[in-house]
Amino acid sequence: MSVEENKLQRPDLSNVHDALHAADGDGWRPLIPVRTSLMHCLAGLLDQGSS
Repeated sequence: MSVEENKLQRPDLSNVHDALHAADGDGWRPLIPVRTSLMHCLAGLLDQGSS
């Protein structure tokens, strides 16, 4: 996959970055990848459902 093709598949987070930068000065800088966060969130939800 080329850089241009990858760029077309990714959402534009510039508005989120700008809003967060205005709020706290850091902007969009997740400490862990969003994919990893989502997997942990889903695993927690699935674990709660089995209790």
